[in-house]
Amino acid sequence: MNVKFIFTARATSGSRTHARGSLLRLSTVALAALLALVLFTRGARADQGDPPDVEAQRLAHLLGYVAADYGDAVKGGIVASSAEYEEQRSLLREAAAIAKRLDDAPRPVPTTAKLSELVAGVAGKVDAKADASEVGADATKARGSVLAAFGVSEAPKVIPNPLHGKNLFQQYCSECHGAAGSGDGPKSKSLDPKPANYLAEGMDARLAPARVAATIRFGVSGTAMVPFTFLSDEDRYAIAFYVLSLRHMAVAPDPAGPAYGLSYLATHTDAELGRDLEAAGVARERLPAVLSDL
Repeated sequence: MNVKFIFTARATSGSRTHARGSLLRLSTVALAALLALVLFTRGARADQGDPPDVEAQRLAHLLGYVAADYGDAVKGGIVASSAEYEEQRSLLREAAAIAKRLDDAPRPVPTTAKLSELVAGVAGKVDAKADASEVGADATKARGSVLAAFGVSEAPKVIPNPLHGKNLFQQYCSECHGAAGSGDGPKSKSLDPKPANYLAEGMDARLAPARVAATIRFGVSGTAMVPFTFLSDEDRYAIAFYVLSLRHMAVAPDPAGPAYGLSYLATHTDAELGRDLEAAGVARERLPAVLSDL
């Protein structure tokens, strides 16, 4: 991504303490009822007919998913996984339907971009089994146009609370993804496709907190990953940042590295942050500890 990064003041220990203390608590009865509702609607997608800004977030989520995962489906112009390839095409069909609706919706930021044409361009590349770099570039460009047209911010409004994120992850995610995020939860054996392994090789270049938060919000069609619409944005970002921290649990954090704005941290992968840190003069051997702190 060609995104300029901005150094900002690191949150003070006092603000961190305040953030950790401000846990959003739901009653046990309400949680049980909501969880039961989710489990009985496992195949459901996020609600149709949402406001345009929510539809725009869903469309951006689908395009981001294609940008990150298409490379598993097609390699060198040949379909490497029929299941993955059909999933990419299915996601783009869903994206096309949303884009068509959004083309007719009022936009808070006046633009002339035809979102349906941008999505069609990505779908055409996928149908032609184009290289992953081409599909990724077009999907990322289309995604940026969607976010810009509807003024969607991917930054959490408050500093994510790590303890809150851990508690929610253990409550809602660990049964499939495992307590450590390695995709080996007690329900994983019965699921096809299998839950994501957040510790797998290459995940550092695929996952950013904003993508995880969007996946929690909208789910993934055709999988057991249902939309957790009853969670708040604060909840979802708390889980998302906790998920990104799982790769770094064994490394003591180094707080002496550069500080980044919350929006930048939310939208960039560990791999991208690592390149930025090296460009900022952080020695390669210090990268794991600095990333652990971030």
